[in-house]
Amino acid sequence: MKFTFKTFSYIGILGTLLFTACSTSKTATQNNKAEKTQKVVKQKTVAWYKKADAFKIGKNSYVAMGISISTDSTIALNKARKQAKAQLQNGIQNDLESLRSDIATEEGNNSFVSKPRFIWMYRGVTNRSLKNVTISKTKVMPKNGIYQAYVLMKYSKEQVIDDMMNALSSVSRYQQKVKQSKAYQKWAAQSDTSNS
Repeated sequence: MKFTFKTFSYIGILGTLLFTACSTSKTATQNNKAEKTQKVVKQKTVAWYKKADAFKIGKNSYVAMGISISTDSTIALNKARKQAKAQLQNGIQNDLESLRSDIATEEGNNSFVSKPRFIWMYRGVTNRSLKNVTISKTKVMPKNGIYQAYVLMKYSKEQVIDDMMNALSSVSRYQQKVKQSKAYQKWAAQSDTSNS
Protein backbone atom coordinates (compact mmCIF):
# COMPACT_ATOMS: atom_id res chain seq x y z
CA MET A 1 0.00 0.00 0.00
CA LYS A 2 1.37 3.35 -1.00
CA PHE A 3 0.94 6.29 1.42
CA THR A 4 0.30 9.58 -0.27
CA PHE A 5 -0.17 13.06 1.02
CA LYS A 6 -3.93 12.53 0.76
CA THR A 7 -3.77 9.42 3.01
CA PHE A 8 -1.77 11.28 5.64
CA SER A 9 -4.29 14.11 5.56
CA TYR A 10 -7.17 11.68 6.22
CA ILE A 11 -5.26 10.07 9.10
CA GLY A 12 -4.53 13.51 10.57
CA ILE A 13 -8.16 14.61 10.36
CA LEU A 14 -9.34 11.31 11.86
CA GLY A 15 -6.82 11.64 14.75
CA THR A 16 -7.93 15.21 15.43
CA LEU A 17 -11.59 14.17 15.54
CA LEU A 18 -10.86 11.30 17.95
CA PHE A 19 -8.75 13.54 20.19
CA THR A 20 -11.47 16.20 20.27
CA ALA A 21 -14.17 13.64 21.05
CA CYS A 22 -12.15 12.20 23.96
CA SER A 23 -11.33 15.59 25.47
CA THR A 24 -14.96 16.73 25.14
CA SER A 25 -16.22 13.67 27.04
CA LYS A 26 -13.64 14.32 29.78
CA THR A 27 -14.82 17.92 30.08
CA ALA A 28 -18.43 16.75 30.16
CA THR A 29 -17.57 14.34 33.00
CA GLN A 30 -15.88 17.15 34.95
CA ASN A 31 -18.90 19.39 34.39
CA ASN A 32 -21.23 16.62 35.63
CA LYS A 33 -19.16 16.23 38.84
CA ALA A 34 -19.22 20.00 39.41
CA GLU A 35 -23.00 20.08 38.89
CA LYS A 36 -23.47 17.17 41.34
CA THR A 37 -21.36 19.00 43.94
CA GLN A 38 -23.41 22.19 43.49
CA LYS A 39 -26.65 20.22 43.88
CA VAL A 40 -25.40 18.72 47.15
CA VAL A 41 -24.56 22.17 48.47
CA LYS A 42 -28.18 23.17 47.81
CA GLN A 43 -29.56 20.22 49.81
CA LYS A 44 -30.90 20.73 53.33
CA THR A 45 -28.30 21.76 55.90
CA VAL A 46 -28.15 19.98 59.25
CA ALA A 47 -30.20 21.97 61.79
CA TRP A 48 -27.47 22.20 64.45
CA TYR A 49 -24.98 23.39 61.84
CA LYS A 50 -27.35 26.08 60.51
CA LYS A 51 -27.70 27.67 63.92
CA ALA A 52 -23.99 27.85 64.74
CA ASP A 53 -21.04 30.04 63.81
CA ALA A 54 -17.82 28.57 62.43
CA PHE A 55 -16.28 29.40 65.81
CA LYS A 56 -17.69 30.80 69.02
CA ILE A 57 -16.80 31.07 72.66
CA GLY A 58 -19.56 29.56 74.74
CA LYS A 59 -20.11 29.91 78.48
CA ASN A 60 -17.84 26.99 79.41
CA SER A 61 -16.31 25.91 76.12
CA TYR A 62 -14.94 26.82 72.74
CA VAL A 63 -17.07 25.50 69.88
CA ALA A 64 -16.00 25.07 66.24
CA MET A 65 -17.72 23.76 63.12
CA GLY A 66 -16.46 22.08 59.98
CA ILE A 67 -18.13 21.20 56.68
CA SER A 68 -16.81 19.33 53.66
CA ILE A 69 -17.95 17.69 50.42
CA SER A 70 -16.40 14.66 48.72
CA THR A 71 -17.26 11.64 46.62
CA ASP A 72 -16.04 9.50 49.56
CA SER A 73 -17.83 9.71 52.93
CA THR A 74 -14.67 9.04 54.99
CA ILE A 75 -12.70 11.73 53.16
CA ALA A 76 -15.59 14.21 53.59
CA LEU A 77 -15.72 13.50 57.33
CA ASN A 78 -11.94 13.76 57.78
CA LYS A 79 -11.84 17.07 55.89
CA ALA A 80 -14.68 18.45 58.04
CA ARG A 81 -12.83 17.34 61.21
CA LYS A 82 -9.64 19.06 60.04
CA GLN A 83 -11.55 22.22 59.22
CA ALA A 84 -13.27 22.27 62.63
CA LYS A 85 -9.95 21.61 64.39
CA ALA A 86 -8.28 24.47 62.49
CA GLN A 87 -11.19 26.79 63.44
CA LEU A 88 -10.84 25.70 67.06
CA GLN A 89 -7.08 26.25 67.10
CA ASN A 90 -7.35 29.71 65.53
CA GLY A 91 -10.16 30.72 67.87
CA ILE A 92 -8.38 29.60 71.04
CA GLN A 93 -5.15 31.24 69.85
CA ASN A 94 -6.94 34.53 69.18
CA ASP A 95 -8.66 34.44 72.57
CA LEU A 96 -5.37 33.74 74.38
CA GLU A 97 -3.58 36.42 72.35
CA SER A 98 -6.30 38.89 73.34
CA LEU A 99 -5.73 37.93 77.00
CA ARG A 100 -1.95 38.41 76.61
CA SER A 101 -2.58 41.82 75.06
CA ASP A 102 -4.85 42.81 77.99
CA ILE A 103 -2.19 41.72 80.50
CA ALA A 104 0.45 43.71 78.59
CA THR A 105 -1.77 46.81 78.70
CA GLU A 106 -2.28 46.32 82.44
CA GLU A 107 1.45 45.74 83.13
CA GLY A 108 2.82 48.58 81.00
CA ASN A 109 5.73 48.84 78.54
CA ASN A 110 8.15 46.29 79.99
CA SER A 111 5.56 43.60 80.66
CA PHE A 112 6.70 40.04 81.29
CA VAL A 113 4.19 38.88 78.65
CA SER A 114 6.34 40.60 76.00
CA LYS A 115 9.41 38.51 76.82
CA PRO A 116 10.33 35.98 74.08
CA ARG A 117 10.46 33.05 76.53
CA PHE A 118 6.97 33.79 77.84
CA ILE A 119 5.60 34.15 74.30
CA TRP A 120 7.21 30.85 73.25
CA MET A 121 5.70 28.97 76.22
CA TYR A 122 2.35 30.72 75.95
CA ARG A 123 1.90 29.96 72.26
CA GLY A 124 2.47 26.27 72.96
CA VAL A 125 -0.85 26.17 74.83
CA THR A 126 -2.99 25.61 71.73
CA ASN A 127 -0.77 22.77 70.49
CA ARG A 128 -1.24 21.11 73.87
CA SER A 129 -4.95 21.87 73.92
CA LEU A 130 -5.92 20.21 70.69
CA LYS A 131 -4.79 16.76 71.80
CA ASN A 132 -7.98 16.32 73.86
CA VAL A 133 -10.62 17.78 71.57
CA THR A 134 -14.14 16.38 71.88
CA ILE A 135 -16.16 15.75 68.73
CA SER A 136 -19.70 16.53 69.87
CA LYS A 137 -21.65 15.86 66.70
CA THR A 138 -21.07 14.52 63.20
CA LYS A 139 -23.40 14.02 60.29
CA VAL A 140 -22.75 12.72 56.78
CA MET A 141 -25.45 13.31 54.19
CA PRO A 142 -25.27 11.37 50.89
CA LYS A 143 -26.86 12.62 47.69
CA ASN A 144 -26.20 11.52 44.10
CA GLY A 145 -22.87 9.90 44.97
CA ILE A 146 -21.57 13.00 46.80
CA TYR A 147 -21.22 13.17 50.59
CA GLN A 148 -21.56 16.31 52.66
CA ALA A 149 -20.07 16.01 56.15
CA TYR A 150 -20.65 18.22 59.19
CA VAL A 151 -18.60 18.21 62.40
CA LEU A 152 -19.06 20.10 65.67
CA MET A 153 -16.10 20.15 68.10
CA LYS A 154 -15.88 21.44 71.65
CA TYR A 155 -13.03 22.15 74.02
CA SER A 156 -13.64 23.26 77.60
CA LYS A 157 -12.31 26.59 78.86
CA GLU A 158 -11.31 24.86 82.07
CA GLN A 159 -9.01 22.61 80.06
CA VAL A 160 -7.50 25.63 78.25
CA ILE A 161 -6.76 27.21 81.65
CA ASP A 162 -5.13 23.95 82.82
CA ASP A 163 -3.13 23.78 79.58
CA MET A 164 -1.99 27.38 80.05
CA MET A 165 -0.89 26.84 83.63
CA ASN A 166 0.93 23.63 82.66
CA ALA A 167 2.69 25.43 79.80
CA LEU A 168 3.85 28.18 82.19
CA SER A 169 4.72 25.83 85.07
CA SER A 170 8.43 25.68 84.20
CA VAL A 171 8.74 29.36 85.13
CA SER A 172 6.62 29.74 88.26
CA ARG A 173 6.95 33.55 88.39
CA TYR A 174 5.23 33.78 84.98
CA GLN A 175 2.47 31.49 86.19
CA GLN A 176 1.98 33.56 89.39
CA LYS A 177 2.03 36.90 87.56
CA VAL A 178 -0.58 35.70 85.08
CA LYS A 179 -2.84 34.44 87.90
CA GLN A 180 -2.47 37.73 89.79
CA SER A 181 -3.30 39.97 86.82
CA LYS A 182 -6.77 41.52 86.75
CA ALA A 183 -7.10 40.72 83.05
CA TYR A 184 -6.58 36.99 83.72
CA GLN A 185 -8.95 36.97 86.70
CA LYS A 186 -11.67 38.63 84.63
CA TRP A 187 -11.04 36.25 81.68
CA ALA A 188 -11.06 33.15 83.92
CA ALA A 189 -14.19 34.31 85.76
CA GLN A 190 -16.07 34.46 82.47
CA SER A 191 -15.69 30.69 82.24
CA ASP A 192 -16.41 30.14 85.97
CA THR A 193 -13.31 27.94 86.13
CA SER A 194 -10.50 30.03 87.62
CA ASN A 195 -7.51 27.86 88.48
CA SER A 196 -6.33 29.79 91.55
